[in-house]
Amino acid sequence: MARDPGEVVARHHPVFGPELREERVQDTELMMAGALLTVLPVIVLYALLQRYYIEGIMLGSIKG
Repeated sequence: MARDPGEVVARHHPVFGPELREERVQDTELMMAGALLTVLPVIVLYALLQRYYIEGIMLGSIKG
């Protein structure tokens, strides 16, 4: 099937390279370091914005 030269193709780019997703990889330290680097920004962002989350939950629970 020929594609139009102007067609844009969306591609998925995983965080971990293909060599880290194979079943044969035994480097658990590298996998844990990658998992930590993936989760750490989310945890830091939650910690910084926690008061706004709680405030929003409390405002939504009040009957008016």
